[in-house]
Amino acid sequence: MSHVSSVVPKTKAPIHRSAVAGPKAPPKSVDPTLRKAIKTFESAGGQGVWFEAKSPWAGPDDKPQACYLLKALPPESDPKSDITLMDSAHGRDLLAQTLKGGIPVVMVVLPTELDAISAAAIGGDEFGDKTLKAANCTSHNTIVMIQPGCDEYVLAHECQHWADYEDASFQQSLTKDLKPFKKLLPSGVFTTAGTGLPQTAMEFLTRMVLELRGHAAQALQAEACKAAKVPFVIGSGRVMTGKKADGEYDMEVGMAAGNFRQAYSDDIFDLFTALKKADSKAPKLLAHLIAKYDFSDKPGNPATFAKLFPILAK
Repeated sequence: MSHVSSVVPKTKAPIHRSAVAGPKAPPKSVDPTLRKAIKTFESAGGQGVWFEAKSPWAGPDDKPQACYLLKALPPESDPKSDITLMDSAHGRDLLAQTLKGGIPVVMVVLPTELDAISAAAIGGDEFGDKTLKAANCTSHNTIVMIQPGCDEYVLAHECQHWADYEDASFQQSLTKDLKPFKKLLPSGVFTTAGTGLPQTAMEFLTRMVLELRGHAAQALQAEACKAAKVPFVIGSGRVMTGKKADGEYDMEVGMAAGNFRQAYSDDIFDLFTALKKADSKAPKLLAHLIAKYDFSDKPGNPATFAKLFPILAK
């Protein structure tokens, strides 16, 4: 098996798991899908800690649900695993590198209507705090939540978010660089079509840059797998190699870039139109600034701002 150069960021401070202790049996609140996945995981040599917490999407009347903090992985991948990241060697290696890098990873099963959320970087709420407590971690403020169906491309995406949230100097630099545009953007609520969130234009701009970095990491992970000539495993467990695998990786790369464009393009054009009305030079300046953060220096990155929105980057 060829080595895959992962885009999962390295961390500055390790997480300490050796002192972690927790119940061996899953709580009564455990989802049957998660119970089955973890039973197989532990039978193969994996280790973790059960705890209960409300997910960030839980309603006020919802009860805490069972969560499983990953501590150690089985020594080998398993094509029949119910955990997608464990059904291939490169998926397992990426997850192992994530844990080794100090990123707290917790597995849950969300309600069916939230199936689209296969992973998320979370912090500053009850769910994140309880995960950090279960991990006996005091050196970080953010965790990565995954569902059993999370793949290595989405994991790379969320690990990039995790690294950005944890990097105070990055956050300060981004805030400082975007500040001059604040007086040029509309005040008040800027409700975006892509997210549906009521937020200010500056909040959207910051979110857009962070999401662009996440989608770039996702695409670059697929590019790394393709370059390493690793087999592509699809959901049914079927393994593809050669040109067929290359085609699947190309599709993953295209989806990473295309999903960002689909979710954010209308709002980005609205924002750039508002900027142009305030200052005709501002859009070009902003496009150049975004290039500082969107991994434009990474060869083969299809999710740069200039490639996604060439008309705005001129």
